[in-house]
Amino acid sequence: MINRLVISQEVESLLSPLGIKVIYNSFESDLIIYLSGCSSNCAQKYSSVNSPCIIVTSAGVNAIAVEEDKIVTEIITRIKRFYEVV
Repeated sequence: MINRLVISQEVESLLSPLGIKVIYNSFESDLIIYLSGCSSNCAQKYSSVNSPCIIVTSAGVNAIAVEEDKIVTEIITRIKRFYEVV
């Protein structure tokens, strides 16, 4: 299991200097990050929202295996890529 609190705090601390605002528990955003503590993806699995998203589980990011210590880096990379395209 991953520590969702630590990951969310690290992501927010890296995004804030870039001018990207992080909000919690809201679908009113450009991009949603679903943080599931285990590998079953419960955070996103039952969501009816159809928005751009990044799905993080204990096994990886967007169904691609990522080592736990590299998850934050992968999230930031995907967020930057999203905002370059949008």
